[in-house]
Amino acid sequence: MSVLSATNISRAAKPISALEFYTALRHAWRPRNRSTIQTLGLAISGGVDSMALAYLCQSMKELDDVYRDNLKFRFQAYVVDHKARDGSSDEADLVVERLHGLGVRSRVLKMDWLHGSIPSKIANFESEARRLRYRLLGHACREESIESLLVAHHADDQAETVLVRLSMGHKITGLPGMQQSADIPECWGIHGLCRSGGDRYENDRQPSGSISSRQGGNTITDAKSIPIEAGGISLYRPLLSFPKERLIATCLAEGVEWVEDETNQDPTLTTRNTARQLLASARLPVALQKPSMLALAKSAHSRVVKLKQSAERLLPACNVLSFDNRVGSLVIYFSKAITSFNLSEPYTAEEFRTKEMEHLSSVSILLRRLVELVSPLEMVRLQSLETATKAICTSEDMPAGFTAGGVRFQRSELVASDHRERSKQSNKKSTSEGSSISFQRDASEKQTVWTLSRQPYRTDKTPSTILVPKQKATENFILWDGRFWFHLQNDTPYGICIRPLRPSDLTELLSPKLKSTNRYLSAILYGAARGDIRWTLPVIAFVDRAILPPGVHKVIALPSLNFTFGEYESLIKWVVRYKKIDLEAFIGRLKPSVC
Repeated sequence: MSVLSATNISRAAKPISALEFYTALRHAWRPRNRSTIQTLGLAISGGVDSMALAYLCQSMKELDDVYRDNLKFRFQAYVVDHKARDGSSDEADLVVERLHGLGVRSRVLKMDWLHGSIPSKIANFESEARRLRYRLLGHACREESIESLLVAHHADDQAETVLVRLSMGHKITGLPGMQQSADIPECWGIHGLCRSGGDRYENDRQPSGSISSRQGGNTITDAKSIPIEAGGISLYRPLLSFPKERLIATCLAEGVEWVEDETNQDPTLTTRNTARQLLASARLPVALQKPSMLALAKSAHSRVVKLKQSAERLLPACNVLSFDNRVGSLVIYFSKAITSFNLSEPYTAEEFRTKEMEHLSSVSILLRRLVELVSPLEMVRLQSLETATKAICTSEDMPAGFTAGGVRFQRSELVASDHRERSKQSNKKSTSEGSSISFQRDASEKQTVWTLSRQPYRTDKTPSTILVPKQKATENFILWDGRFWFHLQNDTPYGICIRPLRPSDLTELLSPKLKSTNRYLSAILYGAARGDIRWTLPVIAFVDRAILPPGVHKVIALPSLNFTFGEYESLIKWVVRYKKIDLEAFIGRLKPSVC
């Protein structure tokens, strides 16, 4: 790494003003709290991009309060020492020194390569370095209760991203490139970093399996749903609309020093380096040059925004009958605005086909929001929902069931009013079963109703399992099956685990010898987890049945249903929460009622 000479940089570009930057930041940044004092994290590499970001953040603090919406900012910079080559630690220290010169608090985060491996020898070095870097940044932000992390991606980076995605065959939804805000990447499944760890659950350390009533030696709690996670660290790109030359001009005008990583100029190292070199050269046709890539990103973004707006207008046509986060199931029927596509004005065959495709695309976007409520996947891709979209929008040859996006779709015919009546009767039957979140709509005609739930486990793939040794506890919450967060404390002399419910478990629990268990567990399963849905439920069980004393049952609890069973229940405590989901879009338009 060497210091870039200022004489090699054109002075034609205009520096970015503090007010310009603040306006761009406010456009991208969405604070979760209303505090007038906001602390933001900064990912700083020491290059011109990130040093411009650090300077602009600090200069923004000098704006009059009226321009800053009376907000006061604190910044914490993080410099990752990647240790990918000799001298990286000295370079990180140099960057920290320069940040201190700007008045920005900073610290070095040292990357720890697995088993002391040599980074240059790793085949997937680029992706592995990215994963480790973001996890380091995420953990550092969580330690200091920082919810927003700013990175210095700019317009030139956007052009590179679009060119790479275009070369990989991405369609319209992938061509808008990087978004101004997103969840922190590479941190899926780490509590407090990605879509979890919100303030409203920080002090909730009491086990969700706490005793509320006892029946025949078993514990059944009266919980209507389990808490839904909130929080997580968000990534923001306030410089995305600015070209790199303006960042350079800003540093030159303000005397901000930076360092240039020479490896960024080697087109053989990474795909992004190749794209960068091609865009900087004159070898690409005009249609693939930087202005064209940015125009394509803007056009694709506008089209995706229109499709999302169209999907938003279709929301009232989603009639949610129930959502039960204890089992991860959604019951819904779709009105004709979704299932039937008609145009009031005459169109040519080609125009009709275009409008129909736009409608299907909008339905796919809406359907993804529904699928994400129950899917175990980190990301549900629109391409995976093509079959589901056609099945819901086309009455011909509609399948009775299929899987898409990690979710099983099961079709049935039902009168919506009958569903509400049956739900009310089920609730009166046993309040100890718990209940789901339910919504009512005016409907008396027969409807095609869809039940969405986690797709059944494949026989060739081992389901997710969490192991907790004897007399140990999990250090933090652990994500099970992409749906449930668990914190476990095991004070028994045996190892325990969380795994899916098995038929053999019910054979044991519903034994005729255990009449009380049979009665109450049957009621719970009938009300909340009928059919194959029950085999996707988490259970807490002992790992090794062979070492248990005689008469001790292997299954300890169905934690999401708040049902515990067995001699050791008092020695095992747990907290269970459902994954972070976007439920407000659906409940805000419907009148809730408890089933």
